[in-house]
Amino acid sequence: MHLATSFVITALALLSLASPTPEEHASRSTLSIPISKRSSIRRADGTVDPQALVDNVGRTIDKMRHGFAAYLKNTGKEHPFAADLKPGAHRKRATGDVPLTDYQEELWYGSIQVGTPAETFTVDFDTWSSDLFLPASTCGTTCSGHTLYNPGSSTTSADLHKTFSLLYGDGSTVSGEYTSTLSQSAA
Repeated sequence: MHLATSFVITALALLSLASPTPEEHASRSTLSIPISKRSSIRRADGTVDPQALVDNVGRTIDKMRHGFAAYLKNTGKEHPFAADLKPGAHRKRATGDVPLTDYQEELWYGSIQVGTPAETFTVDFDTWSSDLFLPASTCGTTCSGHTLYNPGSSTTSADLHKTFSLLYGDGSTVSGEYTSTLSQSAA
């Protein structure tokens, strides 16, 4: 028993001599890697450099395509979002020739034609939404002074048989259930 205790004490003493000091340990295990930004889309004056922005988007798309290719290779099936990056997946939509008026740098408005036969409406083009709402013939006094849309007078109006109601951040709401056709110039 005495020999085993002596052996353990001697082994502990030798192991403590072989272990590094805290200073040696810290300097050997700490690795510092400097991180720097590769590129910027801003010029020295703070404005955006359009070509740098285009290049950055191109690199991002290439990186995503590479990831989708790796997904295909690893799983044997295409990533659900890979089709969005194929050439021609996002074609520019048709543009119209509706002249727009800037109202106090808050909204853009212009005239469009809706329905068949076409009826002219002046609308605020809401760039935050893909929806277009018109005041209905059932609107009442709230819509006085505005051209009112009557779905019954349009041959291209369709009752969706589904009502909707939206509440906007400013507290205003819209609701309805009809769809119709816009004239080509307003598309």
